[in-house]
Amino acid sequence: MRKVYITRKKKFNGCALIYQIKCDDNIVATIRNGKTVVLEVDNNAHTIQCFAESPGNEGGYFTYYSDLINILPGTSDIKLVVKPRLVSLELFIE
Repeated sequence: MRKVYITRKKKFNGCALIYQIKCDDNIVATIRNGKTVVLEVDNNAHTIQCFAESPGNEGGYFTYYSDLINILPGTSDIKLVVKPRLVSLELFIE
């Protein structure tokens, strides 16, 4: 098993949104502003993505997505950072 650390940088922009984290298309965690979550995953390849929903102007919700991060098979721990962008989320390896 290895760990994937995902840190959400503390930012005013989008601070009220709750980000959700998907690993292999399954929601596995939520992350709040300025916090870090730790996922334990096996040594196989995995895909990580973050998303958040914001109320829309005409009802419903608008969903912000990050790019997909492909984690290759291995035993090393991974550190990722997520932060808001204008109309999306940015997820990258630290």
